[in-house]
Amino acid sequence: DKGDQFDIILSDIEMPRMNGFDFAKAVRSGKMNPNIPMLAISSRADATYMNKGLDAGFNIYMEKLKPDLLLKTINKLVPTRKKAA
Repeated sequence: DKGDQFDIILSDIEMPRMNGFDFAKAVRSGKMNPNIPMLAISSRADATYMNKGLDAGFNIYMEKLKPDLLLKTINKLVPTRKKAA
């Protein structure tokens, strides 16, 4: 079913029940397309967190408070006719 497919997964790292690292590991080990681009956003963007995010399965880990850069990154990861807005 096409409704079950995603072009990209965008996730925060700090979430109430499951952190983004565990979420990324679950996605990568589950039934979803293993090649789906995954983008982490977080206010904690130091090298330790970034490396942990990449190791967990995110393609890109970036600082949350940069919306212009976020949109450019999404548009790079998901080339489509329409751009993210």
